[in-house]
Amino acid sequence: MLSGKRRPRYLAVAGTVVGALLVAGCSTGATPTDDSADDGGLAGMEPIKIVLSDINPEASVIGRAWTGFMDEVTTKTEGKITFDTYWSSALMPLAETLSGVQSGVVGVAQILPNNYPQELPISNLVINMGSMPSDSFPLGTIQGAAAAQELFSTSEEWQAEMAENNMKALAVAFPYIQYDLLCTTPVTTEEEAAGKRVRTPGGVWNGELEALGMIPVPLPFGEAYDALQRGVIDCVALQPAANMDSGLVDIAQEFTPVALSGYLGAFLGINLDTWNSLPVEAQQIMQDAAVTWWAKYEGGAITRYADEAIEGVDERGLTFHDPSELDAIVSAAQKKALTALGKTDTAGLESTADFIDKYQGLLDKWEGILVDELEFEVVPRDASSIQKSWASGRDFNLNSYLSRIKEDAFDPYRVK
Repeated sequence: MLSGKRRPRYLAVAGTVVGALLVAGCSTGATPTDDSADDGGLAGMEPIKIVLSDINPEASVIGRAWTGFMDEVTTKTEGKITFDTYWSSALMPLAETLSGVQSGVVGVAQILPNNYPQELPISNLVINMGSMPSDSFPLGTIQGAAAAQELFSTSEEWQAEMAENNMKALAVAFPYIQYDLLCTTPVTTEEEAAGKRVRTPGGVWNGELEALGMIPVPLPFGEAYDALQRGVIDCVALQPAANMDSGLVDIAQEFTPVALSGYLGAFLGINLDTWNSLPVEAQQIMQDAAVTWWAKYEGGAITRYADEAIEGVDERGLTFHDPSELDAIVSAAQKKALTALGKTDTAGLESTADFIDKYQGLLDKWEGILVDELEFEVVPRDASSIQKSWASGRDFNLNSYLSRIKEDAFDPYRVK
């Protein structure tokens, strides 16, 4: 449960933001009536407006996913549910997003669990499992996301963690199969990696970079460009959308797609009081729209991989380097870290090792579905093959596979 030390903090944040919203004449998390869910249908439901807050701009990959989600919900509820949107941390910073959803000041948001390890220990554990899906693109992206969605839907312990934080998760994402190295000089060997200073998001990535002999430098994403330009750091460990959108590829063109852990476990969270106030028909619409959010998030990220492989190379001077030597070092470090992780205690879980093993079983299941049934390719780990596979994302159509993914990962857990 939420500790007594945490609860006053997010209520204090809520009070500040609620005051600002009221002064501005805007809605808060949602404004449902007490009897809105009485008959389970939309007919007797009073209109509500739900606040959506995100740290990213509207034109980003996640911004487009949110737009698809909101449009679908508003259309299918015939305007009974609308949204009040705040982009680029206009309402609150990342550090306060979780408390915003907990308190109901924010109705829906993307939650990035590594920022809240004390409140979300199981979700944070999942972040540390981001090396487990396949490194093959786009196979690993869809495999990791579908398996994570099914893991959440079948884990009472993980769902309980959400409820204890006054949230419900509607979708779990894995948009980026790995973080890579974008550097000012080529880094393809252990010798070239040694001593290089790398901007890192922290956590699991620090250990992987240290295994390469590199020096992790914890910097907010917004400071990476200036630090790289001034030579404070030599590389950044990020994903394609960030590299391209931030302009980092314009000041560092040496790219090694080493298989650092991907970002596993970001989720679409809705305030639990708001969710419980909705009639069943509205909840079903929200769940269906969450599949759209998931697909647009995954599909949009795949497109950004293609952009880096095509536009990054042809127009911005990016060079793809062979990651095989660094891959071997990172893979050994990841296996060691996962073994150690399985021996730790995670608040809310009976067994961390069993939870990790369950995810591995689901990954095996989804690799079978994607490779054997849907004919996804397992791509070799040389620079040319990786670049070619990323470029193929320009023509990738996730919708052609979505019905099969929904069948196992989403539909069995839809509200009845």
